[in-house]
Amino acid sequence: MTPPLPQTPAWDLDGPYGPERWFGQPGQYEQVILAGELVSLDPADGELHLLRARAANCAHPGPWPFAFRFCPKCGTALQPPAGARGAETWSSPGNAASGQPAPASTGTPDPLQRTELPMPGPSRLDFVVAGTPPHLLAFDQTTGRLHAWREGPSGVFEGGRWRELATLPASVNLPRWSWAAAAFGAGFALPGDGGPLWVSLSAKSAVPIAAKPALGVRRSLGGAAALEGRALVPVLADDALSLAFWTSSEGGWRRAPVANGDAAAASQVFSAPSVNAREAFWVGEHGQLFARAGGEGIACEYRPWRDGWRPMRGVRPVLSPNGVFHQLGRLDGRQAFEALLPPGATPQRREFDRYVTSCGSAAFSRMTRFREPWEPKRIEYRGEGDAFLVPLLAFDADRFLVASCSPRNALLGFIDADGASGAAVECRIMFAGASVALTDLRATIRTGSAWEIVPVVHGGSLLVYDLRGNRCHRWPLAAAGPRDA
Repeated sequence: MTPPLPQTPAWDLDGPYGPERWFGQPGQYEQVILAGELVSLDPADGELHLLRARAANCAHPGPWPFAFRFCPKCGTALQPPAGARGAETWSSPGNAASGQPAPASTGTPDPLQRTELPMPGPSRLDFVVAGTPPHLLAFDQTTGRLHAWREGPSGVFEGGRWRELATLPASVNLPRWSWAAAAFGAGFALPGDGGPLWVSLSAKSAVPIAAKPALGVRRSLGGAAALEGRALVPVLADDALSLAFWTSSEGGWRRAPVANGDAAAASQVFSAPSVNAREAFWVGEHGQLFARAGGEGIACEYRPWRDGWRPMRGVRPVLSPNGVFHQLGRLDGRQAFEALLPPGATPQRREFDRYVTSCGSAAFSRMTRFREPWEPKRIEYRGEGDAFLVPLLAFDADRFLVASCSPRNALLGFIDADGASGAAVECRIMFAGASVALTDLRATIRTGSAWEIVPVVHGGSLLVYDLRGNRCHRWPLAAAGPRDA
């Protein structure tokens, strides 16, 4: 419920997390409303970080709105707020189209400033950055417990801690390569075993309210996607493949029928979605699910793979500069890329003689980076002879977070959902820039699958979670860092 408005002048300003309404006179503000909720201006209440409010070294210390750059009473420059801008957030697979954080995340991790974040445990966590302002949330797939990071008094992470919010009425037994939460607005969608949930978040306390799945839905078949103001989740409903979608609390969860989505189409689990500006794709063992949102409706269709081609579902699709996704798979013992295209488009397939790993906007094969695997332009990184690179996150077209993994003969089991052996592989977290040198970020993870290394960007920091060890490494994202060191 929207709080009652005081009978004082109101100032509508742009804040880092959306529109803010400040009540009172400048220098004598009484209260602020953000995302429909009151935010206290008393520093003792510990809520000013929600506004990224500014202060001044003058006789008028504030707090002042984020939109102000100078004290309106004397002109003194206002101090920048602690923490990051609201756009500096990303959670895996986040923007699953490109594996890229928001454009505001332009910094680079500094290996000398690596620390570890205390984790709730023992847990097997997945992460999502959601809400307005954005909360860093950790969800335990096994128990359904949802934790939120509570910011410290001197910054996002300094002095902060995890606190348990609730136990959601859901567990998630989807494979790691299938998991994805979809965040937009004031909440996020979760692909629960009994069907998708929508979790609404309070702007101030992140107390969750979970909305139950649509009637007739039996279970989720893949990760959630955010598209055109909707959350979409493939589901099994009435013994057929359907697409559950959420637009608002008033409408709740609804279902869209999937063309060709018969019982055979619903007998498989789909990979985490790949999303561009208008479309979403889910890759299954036997076919692909396509969805396009427009106006009030959703068009969705399932199409089986042709000619016996089968995808490597544990490998993310490569996104071409023209906006087309290409999924790596196998055909008659050979590797080939199949284009993920809307219905009616001409099929495209390209053969390739090596296995690759991808974070969307680039592909890696052993120690080589390609913009597109079938193009001659490439970068050969220097590294140990027995290692291979797995991209975890793209900061932009030339800067990547990667894991340098060994031994090389573990590659197939490490990246492929069907071939994973679970054997431990040693992975050194590295920064790859435009030069051939790699920067060691001084964190080593031993794990059996690329999907057990989870990157997150939040609050001006890069986080890398080691699922098997339940450890979380943290690096501040500096404006100037080891770009090509």
